Amino acid sequence: MAKVRPSAEANQKTVLMVTAPVWDTIRQILFWVDIEGRRVHSYHPGSTSHTFRNFGSKISAIACTDKDDGVSQDCVSSCAIPCLSLTSQLIAAVDEGFAFIPFTSLIASGDTDGELEIMHTVELESGEKRFNEGMVDPAGRFLAGTMGHAHGTHNGRMFALTRGDLNQEPIKKGITCTNGMGWVDDGATMCAVVSLDLGQLG
Repeated sequence: MAKVRPSAEANQKTVLMVTAPVWDTIRQILFWVDIEGRRVHSYHPGSTSHTFRNFGSKISAIACTDKDDGVSQDCVSSCAIPCLSLTSQLIAAVDEGFAFIPFTSLIASGDTDGELEIMHTVELESGEKRFNEGMVDPAGRFLAGTMGHAHGTHNGRMFALTRGDLNQEPIKKGITCTNGMGWVDDGATMCAVVSLDLGQLG
């Protein structure tokens, strides 16, 4: 396995809160987000090209899609492990809910905001701050969880987005801050770190 070392240019770019790494094996590009900086970064190890694009909304989590109309069950995000499909755009958890990010908005850095196409609006409740972590499960759903305003509160919820369809009812309530999502070998059991509560969501 080849070793990837970030370039000096990549190390020098200022970021505020790095999360949600996604590796695209087709394009050989690593994507990640800076939540507080409202940016999506891309890094191509072969050319050492590192670019970013500003957005008007906070983007908390991203995943790859297999085509324009939905989430691929072959595509896994947020753990820097391979995305197996040729992706046409990213799907993201943002301030407003769930959105598509066309790759045309990620090609080069620029002062103008990148393009977001809002798919589904999620109205946050009074105790919720924003979305935090998101990942594609073995069934192909994009799961994303919110976090509360204060440490230790259990105001977060988790939503499931299938191919072009959002389950408006949260699949999980009473979460502090979802992080570190993953699945055991059976593909039916999810584990996640509830980081502000020093616990696990099983």
